[in-house]
Amino acid sequence: MIRILHVIGSMGSGGAEAIIMNIYRQIDRSKIQFDFVVHTKKKAFYDDEIYALGGKIYTTERYNVVNYFSYKRYWEDFFTKHPEYQIIHGHINSSAAIYLSSAKKHGRIAVAHSHATKNTEKSLKALVFLLSTYPIRYIADYFWGCSRKAGIDRYGIKIVESERFHVLKNGIAAEKYIYNAEIRAKIRKEYNISDSTYVIGHVGRFTFAKNHAFLLDVFMKIHQIEPDSKLVLVGKGELEDYVKKKVHDLQLEPAVIFVGQVKNVFDYLQAMDTFIFPSVFEGLGISLVEAQAAGLPCIVSENIQKEAKLPCGLVHTLNIYDGADVWAKMAMKLRGTERKNTFLALEDGGFNIQESAQMLVKFYEDILQNKIDSMVEIK
Repeated sequence: MIRILHVIGSMGSGGAEAIIMNIYRQIDRSKIQFDFVVHTKKKAFYDDEIYALGGKIYTTERYNVVNYFSYKRYWEDFFTKHPEYQIIHGHINSSAAIYLSSAKKHGRIAVAHSHATKNTEKSLKALVFLLSTYPIRYIADYFWGCSRKAGIDRYGIKIVESERFHVLKNGIAAEKYIYNAEIRAKIRKEYNISDSTYVIGHVGRFTFAKNHAFLLDVFMKIHQIEPDSKLVLVGKGELEDYVKKKVHDLQLEPAVIFVGQVKNVFDYLQAMDTFIFPSVFEGLGISLVEAQAAGLPCIVSENIQKEAKLPCGLVHTLNIYDGADVWAKMAMKLRGTERKNTFLALEDGGFNIQESAQMLVKFYEDILQNKIDSMVEIK
């Protein structure tokens, strides 16, 4: 059995975690098993499922520059004690230069994976992240990105145009997202939403990138035009309290529903009428793919990668700087849009999770075989 070590912040409910789990569920776990090093001791969203699927979870401290030596020492000790991990797949880029360097020092195969495009936030934190991730392009053996731009922003055009870079589409189990009127009615009943209420939806972590503040400004305009409207927010995150305060300040509390983290996102998408996704930056935007899979009309920012937009006519792109009024008018224009079955569009777009899983498994098997062949030639 091949055991792959994935390195990530935590196995919470974010987009990167979702794609890893979607693939993990699909692979033949008698041949390939996923294990994880996470940077928290707190129990995360997918931990129980990982254990149920036969995976292991190791913990280390979160890297913060000050703890450079102890963090580096952890990885040196880890690779000394765990020779079973020949492939290290890194999803947390801020410290990848450290743990991938250690992996290579111990003769392991280093894989770097970018799940986001460049952070446009003007802050010291963003600058430090940029500087710390730059060396990865000179360290890793192979590179993955959820989109071509995610690869370029993180590793540079030279890497992306080489044979060492691959795009892994954030595949989903498309059949779970096909529009279902019964599930729609069930979720709406659970939250006391009438059949006639116009429901705006969003799925994503409460972070700067997702731009919830602007989303609330847009919904405020929609609610002024159509008082019988609701905003359904699915997700958790560090800015949740800030968002809740803004909801309170705008006096929108009766109209905004905080769902929290759920594993059945596909059910909540059924209850929505229009999906709004005003991200400041995105690697791909798996939530947008899921929304289209559910047949929802979508209004998105110009920062969303073209790979996430399926050829089914559901995505309408606007500039954030157009202002909340323009976005609200588009939302009202889309009210009453008939739900589509987009299953074939997802298949054609390469978002079938079975294909994504097969692609990654073949990659693991091939690079491991290449390593074995190289060792034989040296001998």
